Amino acid sequence: METSKTISIESSLKFGWEKLQDNLKFVYVGFLILFLTSLIFNSLGDIGGILGMLVTIYLGFGMLKGLIQIAHGKKPELGLLKETQLEEFIYYVVIVILKTIAVFAGTILFIIPGIYLALRFSLVEYLYVDKKLPIADNFTQSGDHTKGKKLKLLLYFIVIVLINFLGALPFGLGLLITVPISAVATAHFYKSMIENKA
Repeated sequence: METSKTISIESSLKFGWEKLQDNLKFVYVGFLILFLTSLIFNSLGDIGGILGMLVTIYLGFGMLKGLIQIAHGKKPELGLLKETQLEEFIYYVVIVILKTIAVFAGTILFIIPGIYLALRFSLVEYLYVDKKLPIADNFTQSGDHTKGKKLKLLLYFIVIVLINFLGALPFGLGLLITVPISAVATAHFYKSMIENKA
């Protein structure tokens, strides 16, 4: 298993590109399932939209689990998308809601606190999926692992946004490459963040 020695944006992007090629089926079919699920449910009106959101979160949990496996040097199978237990799904939804409320509240108070909280809690979903920590511990550990690293984290997200902006320019076709690379790279960047103290 690869052990990250430094937090490197370049290394994570390189990892994203290389490992995407080794996991084309899981990443592309997984994203296609997520996209079609959202599209179908959203076409059914308000109730369908709500159901679609829940199903998408459910599938997204399995997708994130697979991306983290890739970051740990494993090769995930598509079956992960439907292997989520009800209890862990409920905990995951609670974590997503709590994080959203915290960031939204910070943004309402002033934009800077919202950005700070978004960075501080940026790892909570990854920590829960990866380590199955109690709800509060995900927020505590995300704060610990991002301490002193928020500038690097902010720079990483800026780079990801720019890459996907460029991918969207040629009629959005480039997103078919940049979004999957970004997803794998971000899982690797998460791994780098939790394995390094500074």
